[in-house]
Amino acid sequence: AGDILLPADFIPLAEETGQIRAVDRRITERAVAECLLLLRDRSREFHLSVNASAKTVDAEYVDFLVELISDYAIPPERLIIELTESAMVHESGGLKQTLINIRSLGVKVAIDDFGTGYSSLAHLQNLPVDIVKLDRTFVERLQGGEGADVVARWAIQLVSDLGMRMIAEGVETLEEEVALLRLGYDWVQGNRYGVPNWTPPRGSDLADPGDHSS
Repeated sequence: AGDILLPADFIPLAEETGQIRAVDRRITERAVAECLLLLRDRSREFHLSVNASAKTVDAEYVDFLVELISDYAIPPERLIIELTESAMVHESGGLKQTLINIRSLGVKVAIDDFGTGYSSLAHLQNLPVDIVKLDRTFVERLQGGEGADVVARWAIQLVSDLGMRMIAEGVETLEEEVALLRLGYDWVQGNRYGVPNWTPPRGSDLADPGDHSS
């Protein structure tokens, strides 16, 4: 009792039993409610990212988002729905239309853990997404010597050319931040800027608008 249950421990079971739909919606609504003041604060560039299972994201999920945005009166463009690259690769073509419908609400869509799902260039080009998040394993390799930054450099060039925003995940050190900025990244996230917390952020916890944290 009292132990922390990590997503990897219960998400697969929730997907298998069909409970993931209720789990995703509860988490999304709870996150919006907890961060409501920040979402409505126009003086800050605050965005709320919520992970969702590809098994949840369907027409009913779009309806849920419509109600959520209306009930809480939040700017839809400040809400980001994240799906893993592998989930997008392996799901049916129906997911693409659902993502298009989500974006039509003003809500942004992000690919999480990019670089681990082995998607082709053509596949990425056809995905209706706004943001691509480079998996932390590529950030960790930046200090690996000559050629270690090849993937990170390729990714930022590719994503920028496609008109999407790129975010590097898992930044732990100043050296990693400097290396990414040199490669052209202007959005990064990781423990260097704040560790995971059970409580919602306060305005005083957030970086200044000029900082490069996400």
